[in-house]
Amino acid sequence: MLRNMLIGLLLGSSLLWSCGPAEVKTPEPVEETAEDVIDVTDNITWDDCGGAIGDKACDFTFIDQNAVDWNLYEHYGTVMILDFSAIWCGVCRNIASDAQVIQDTFTDQGYDFIWVTILVDGASWGVSPSPDEIDDWVDSYGMTSSPVLTGDRSVIDTSGADGYPVSGWPTLVIVDETLTITHGINGWNEAAVMGWLEDVLLAAQ
Repeated sequence: MLRNMLIGLLLGSSLLWSCGPAEVKTPEPVEETAEDVIDVTDNITWDDCGGAIGDKACDFTFIDQNAVDWNLYEHYGTVMILDFSAIWCGVCRNIASDAQVIQDTFTDQGYDFIWVTILVDGASWGVSPSPDEIDDWVDSYGMTSSPVLTGDRSVIDTSGADGYPVSGWPTLVIVDETLTITHGINGWNEAAVMGWLEDVLLAAQ
């Protein structure tokens, strides 16, 4: 379905939170009506968050490629992949070349889905990317509507108790429409991630 399937990027993958790849299903999109629109304010009712499967994802606000604040919890009702990547990471760059394509594939079928890239490190370890580095990433990989955020390590908690257990680059987290974490992976396995994503999108309908 998508290019680069099972090529090279499987090296170094380590599935930490989920079982093996889910059976790939053919999505059946459902059109959204005005009555289906979710009132975000009414649905953000929890106080605790974490990085484990079944936890509510921890909120964050970072600047996107348009120099606008992008807040996770404002996207309640949308299935998301949170892609924690680093500019110096080769695998992260390989994934980035497909991020917009993957997002467009599902949104074109009628799904409410966003691929969100959180760039956590710049060229120097531990330093947030500069606006120029964000722009270069966006331009290099054709990010048009897929958000690319200037992140930092404030969202990382390797224990997963109060943040995202990012212990390697990239780390991807799938969040369902209720902002609940459903799957996570340190590294990259396209077949697994696409299978999980399709299951979550189907369940969200």
